[in-house]
Amino acid sequence: MKALKYLNLLIIVVTFSGYSQVSKKTIITIDKNSYLEYPAVFLDLSSGLLIKVDRNLKEIDADLWIEPNDPEINGLEESFDGGITHIGDNVLLRVLENGEKEMEVKKMFPDTYVNSVDRGKIKADLKFIVHTSESLFYIIKIISFSKENQEITLEYQKI
Repeated sequence: MKALKYLNLLIIVVTFSGYSQVSKKTIITIDKNSYLEYPAVFLDLSSGLLIKVDRNLKEIDADLWIEPNDPEINGLEESFDGGITHIGDNVLLRVLENGEKEMEVKKMFPDTYVNSVDRGKIKADLKFIVHTSESLFYIIKIISFSKENQEITLEYQKI
């Protein structure tokens, strides 16, 4: 009888630990209040931190460059325009096409991943996967997007 109670307790503990592995969804809005002089930000997915583009910035530890008015969503590379150096490996992205499942696309890394989302695809309901320089994967969904208002709202979650 004790063995059966122990087994039930073990199953409960394993079940709860499985639930704790699921990351919560984060929603973030990037708008005119998010910018300094240049209408773009860096996004660090692990902390949810938006970093304003500053001409004095020389190094960045983030994952994405987001510029809603152009529009651009880019994974950060080792170095890029403006003389800013990215700390870490290149960040790669992969848009989910119709019917594709997150976990299937995650397994395709790095073969079908690129460094940016095609500008023509940036719109509400687009989903894409990001592979960070920490080797973490995130699924991101564009909730809303307005080029004219220089605004984008994203929902993301670690997978």
